[in-house]
Amino acid sequence: MNFRCLHKVALVSVGLISCAQYSAQESYLALLFLNSDSGGGGNGPGMYANVSGLSGTLVLQNGGANDWTITSDGTFLYPGSIASSDAYAFTIYSRPSNQTCTISGGDNGDGTGTYSGDTETVTVSCSTNGAAVLSGIQTGTTTMNPALRNIAVTAVNMSRSFVICYFQTDSSDPSQVPTCQLTATNQVQIQTGGANAANTVRYYLAEFSSGVSVQRGNLQLTAGNLSGTATLGTPVNTARSFIWVTSRTTDNTRTADERRTVTARFSNSSTIQFDRNESGTVVDIEWQAIEISSGTVQSGISSMANGQASLVVTLPTQFNTSRTALIMNYRGGTTVNGIEGDFYVQGALSGTNTLTFTRIASNGTVDIAWFVVELTDGASVQSGTATTLPAPNSETNIDVTLSPAVDLTRTIPFVYGTVFNDSDSDQDSGSFTPSFTSTTNLRLSRGSNQDRRADAAWYTIQLAP
Repeated sequence: MNFRCLHKVALVSVGLISCAQYSAQESYLALLFLNSDSGGGGNGPGMYANVSGLSGTLVLQNGGANDWTITSDGTFLYPGSIASSDAYAFTIYSRPSNQTCTISGGDNGDGTGTYSGDTETVTVSCSTNGAAVLSGIQTGTTTMNPALRNIAVTAVNMSRSFVICYFQTDSSDPSQVPTCQLTATNQVQIQTGGANAANTVRYYLAEFSSGVSVQRGNLQLTAGNLSGTATLGTPVNTARSFIWVTSRTTDNTRTADERRTVTARFSNSSTIQFDRNESGTVVDIEWQAIEISSGTVQSGISSMANGQASLVVTLPTQFNTSRTALIMNYRGGTTVNGIEGDFYVQGALSGTNTLTFTRIASNGTVDIAWFVVELTDGASVQSGTATTLPAPNSETNIDVTLSPAVDLTRTIPFVYGTVFNDSDSDQDSGSFTPSFTSTTNLRLSRGSNQDRRADAAWYTIQLAP
């Protein structure tokens, strides 16, 4: 068939010109071709999107570019260029602010695959119920001298906002580990157990207009207490909720860092359980319980035994790694004696239903409370592991390439570090602060320039707009 007449066929349909030099069958096939491009077909070879439940404007992207705007339900032919054997990765770039949209289909079931040259379809399903709609992300840094910093931020709705923070320091004193909390609509409070101008903390504050609810509070474990509880003002759905927890101490005993470490988990829909393995010092805890109505969460607590450097956990339900992140906290055992290599743990998604936790050394026990958070509202996740160069190098930064590029206005990083050394003075070598230097580069920074190799598991969560 000669497709040079396609533009004429389109005009025939509105009675402007004739295309009689081609047969009726050819004209009919051409009309089918045009119709498939505008949402009614999907009959011929090509890459299609089948959209349902849409109320507004949806923009898809292929490989982080090539905007594809769709405004109604139907089956639509991809307007960009795609050839047989080309890889594709369709994601939701934007969707109506009052809707949740998820993408599936394609070779891999998540909108990605390799085009066969035949008819292939990705499916986008939209719903007006419970979308997590991001209002914005604020980020910044502060140095911890004095030890209490009240950071002014643009006012947010506290019931729909949460804050996370990371630190890099030149010290291995446990008092240098910060807590962070949203203490007012326009204030983030960051606090350590001791002032140090060389201790830099970075915070990320995310606010949502709907679909996310946050409860927060603080708790003190006195020197003789191993555990405590916090009662939530409103019960949560634990299958959609996770906990972000930070803890601090004024104790500078490097051989007992583990006293500061605590696990936080839901014991029921109204109660958070906090535990540590070794008491002996006062610990102040800041916690946030975050419920995402359009997400799903699998959670549990797992233990690494004495002599065990790696632990694989199998989950009952599979998850999509392109939209799932691991949130975790841990407590060191009584015999780790402040050695960071024994109780600093990194966690990675090692399969579609498995987690792998690793530490560099294996003395003593470590208990890990974990939350596998799968976002179903158009968010996307990238993850991986990174390593500083081994001795005698002294890298303070690890640069990670992100592909596709992320939108910095709606992306939050998470990182968990470990360190290669049998010493109680490596907190500065294994603690990382994540920041974005560009849309395609995540930088993990530490305060130490010693010849200590360190590993980090990282995640970037690009939230739906």
